[in-house]
Amino acid sequence: MRYRRALVALDGSDNSGRTLDWLRCVEPDTELTLLRVFEPVLAMTDPGMLQPMAPFEDAGEEYLAHVAAGIAPTPRLVVRIGTPWVHILREARRESRDLIVVATRGGARLRRRILGGTIERLLDHSEIPLMVVPARMGALPVPDRVRRLAIPVDESPSAQATLLWAISLARRLESRIDLIDVCRSASGPDPEEMGEEPNLAAVVAESHAPHRLHLLARSVERSGVPVDVVDARGPFPALFLHVAGQRKVDLIALAIRRQGAVERLFFGSKASRLIQESHVPVLVARHDLP
Repeated sequence: MRYRRALVALDGSDNSGRTLDWLRCVEPDTELTLLRVFEPVLAMTDPGMLQPMAPFEDAGEEYLAHVAAGIAPTPRLVVRIGTPWVHILREARRESRDLIVVATRGGARLRRRILGGTIERLLDHSEIPLMVVPARMGALPVPDRVRRLAIPVDESPSAQATLLWAISLARRLESRIDLIDVCRSASGPDPEEMGEEPNLAAVVAESHAPHRLHLLARSVERSGVPVDVVDARGPFPALFLHVAGQRKVDLIALAIRRQGAVERLFFGSKASRLIQESHVPVLVARHDLP
């Protein structure tokens, strides 16, 4: 698995400027497009008249040129005025990008759930994998490479998709995988007593498979990727992120299904909450696509 053509959306914040450092950690040789999107601002002109303020293209181009200085090959620089998530997706699709990289800026949780922020909209609509660098990371140093990759494993079909995808990623990054169990299944007999190991899909699909996580770990080991098994069954994503922090995880990988605005409003988005509360980057891909 390689991400050869990435779009990096920058908003001028200190955190967005760190996204390039994290991208190089995951994919150092990718071809880049740097995008700056300004949301339109209205100003009062004549009494009772609102008009858009002067365009920001010059300031945006100057900012992107500063960020791009010294990067080879030279990135493509794009400045747009409008809704950020719309332009991010439009540019990524138009240029056939295979990864979108963005940073979070925080914000009120209720407002995020009702209106949907840029990240939530991208989670809902993007078929392109998304790497999110959370604002909660602060000024933590960027590692030279990803040594430990964490995967939340539950009883959903997403677990299978995440694991298959993460194995390929871990091989390339030469990373260790932490399988962190976040489900509430009852335990069963020792997997060593079960004879032949079930295939990966069957293990994940069986909601009460005995020692399911250990069987998954054996499948990972057989693929040549080192793996650790961790039990974090409890409030998600809080306990998962606590365990990931204790284990000094460098990156979280997650495959999700599309979730609409109404579902997010009434039930909340676990993926969105994980991203907003994480202290390390989260790499997200959709698994409900053909």
